Amino acid sequence: MSGPEFRQAVVLIHGIGEQRPMDTLRGFANAILEKRNDEHPKFWSRPDLLNDTLELRTLTSVQTGNRPRTDYYEYYWAYLMTGTSIRHVLHWLTSLFLRRPADVPPRLRFLWWASWTLFLAAAVLFVKGILPAFGHPSPWEALEKKSIALSAAVSLTLSFLNFFTLYYIGDAARYLNPEPENISIRHDIRQEGINLLKKLHESKLYDRIVVVGHSLGSVIGYDILKYCWAELSAADRTPALDARPILRELEETGAGLHSRPPLATVEEFRKKQNAFWVQERRAGKPWLVTDFITAGSPLAHAELLLASGRTDLESR
Repeated sequence: MSGPEFRQAVVLIHGIGEQRPMDTLRGFANAILEKRNDEHPKFWSRPDLLNDTLELRTLTSVQTGNRPRTDYYEYYWAYLMTGTSIRHVLHWLTSLFLRRPADVPPRLRFLWWASWTLFLAAAVLFVKGILPAFGHPSPWEALEKKSIALSAAVSLTLSFLNFFTLYYIGDAARYLNPEPENISIRHDIRQEGINLLKKLHESKLYDRIVVVGHSLGSVIGYDILKYCWAELSAADRTPALDARPILRELEETGAGLHSRPPLATVEEFRKKQNAFWVQERRAGKPWLVTDFITAGSPLAHAELLLASGRTDLESR
């Protein structure tokens, strides 16, 4: 499905940290778009009328070569992540550490054991510091005799660690941990993302939508797509076609990707996936999202971050 009138929307979901509105989206657009000449910028900017916050703008690029006219939106959720404290981070980290080694993914097991080793080493040093051997001064007493510069360096280091913990790790600790006091934040972040996707569908402006999630934004994107799909599918009254033949081909190609040796390529799977979507669109189905692109995604470690182990993840 392409042509001179073809138009697409790209929704970028930022990752963890004290993100400022539009910084991630502008960097993304500047990275993937080529400047045509000095008279024509890479993109134009206008107020974003679909997001629920007035801090955002829509970036638009014209059709060039194989790239259709594209509107770029940022789903900005950082302002909804409020009230994070050290307690939230420690609670989440404790839940990750206090699990059986067998429930830690093999590719992360070395890092998990290394973290435990560092923690125990720090605990030993702390105990030796507050319970010095008889006749030997405490390291804390020795520290007091050091210069003011050293004390200032220690204070700055602790301040940095506190900032990094709260404003970076804190986002993951709140969103990935479904404790009762995190539920409201998780709900609000997902609901605003669902609202944006639904508005893009209802606008009738686009032939397709691409969702891009960076870091924690990829987990948020997965949740948004899951719930938005359920809502739009439940409301769809379009008569169903017999999609079994093309769906069967798609599933067989997908299975071939994981066989040893592979019996299909990723490109073959994408072509069949797109053919299935085109058939559904021609039949009147409303779903416009064709691609979900992730970068630096925690979804790769779902059995550690989203479940209590591989068995738990598979049962879900």
